[in-house]
Amino acid sequence: APATGLPADYFSARWTRQLVFAEGPYRFTIHVDDGARLWVDDRLVIDQWRDGVGTCTGDLFLAEGKHQVRMEMYEKTGGAMARLAWTLRTNQVDWEGSYYANRELEGEPALVRQDPSINFDWGTDVPAPGLPADDFSVRWVGYADFDEGAYRFCARSNDGVAVQINDGLPLIIGEWHDGYGLYCTDLYVPAGQHKLTVEYYEHLDTAMVQFWWQKLVDG
Repeated sequence: APATGLPADYFSARWTRQLVFAEGPYRFTIHVDDGARLWVDDRLVIDQWRDGVGTCTGDLFLAEGKHQVRMEMYEKTGGAMARLAWTLRTNQVDWEGSYYANRELEGEPALVRQDPSINFDWGTDVPAPGLPADDFSVRWVGYADFDEGAYRFCARSNDGVAVQINDGLPLIIGEWHDGYGLYCTDLYVPAGQHKLTVEYYEHLDTAMVQFWWQKLVDG
């Protein structure tokens, strides 16, 4: 149960908060079991009001200043979860994804394609025709322009994930193991264009991987 006096199934919740945003385009991401909706300033951004586990995104341009964020969710039966994240999408990246029909990123990729973002929840499905639902891996490479400052890089995955910024430098996220997890690292980034490499492997059961970053605000 989410709290004393509430049932473990058949409950609902509403969260509201005033938040300060810098001006720019934002991507909001919800990971939920079961249904959820998200409003920003009474504008419906995400509508996932249905049973089952799901990840949904919604894009919205915000003016600088305070905005009201409201999220609602309901739980039917089984597991219950609700997660909300957002990122300022000033640095658009076209990722080149190389997909391998093994867990080791070995040999020739079975598929190479451009992915607009790393935000996948394949469940037990295959990531693309010609690839297995289990025991596959992916390497994404992209280039992004950064302003100088401190950033928080985050990855959520099931199973292993590794992230590197610029060749030859240590991994900023290195969680190359089975299991679900959310991993974040804070890092100072000089101004300019930087190469990002994200690697992922799926072993068994459900497959999902997400990667994003946000600039940290001083104070």
